[in-house]
Amino acid sequence: MTDESENLKVRKVFHGELALLVAVIINSLGVVLMLYSGSGISAISSVPYAFSEVLPALSLGTWTYIFQGLLILSLMIMRKKFVP
Repeated sequence: MTDESENLKVRKVFHGELALLVAVIINSLGVVLMLYSGSGISAISSVPYAFSEVLPALSLGTWTYIFQGLLILSLMIMRKKFVP
């Protein structure tokens, strides 16, 4: 591989990771806003909400970040090819 193609590959990976991070942040904020507005909460968001009620040392937003990070990590591990 040439240096240019390796550099392009690194940039594509970085852009994908950045997009994933932005999506997790937006999703986490959406969960908190839905809950506090009284709109209800989805089934997948109920897990971090339950943790925030049982262990209030961390906020709902922090539990949501942790839970979504664990979901993404589990998807990465379940793939046959683990790509960090």
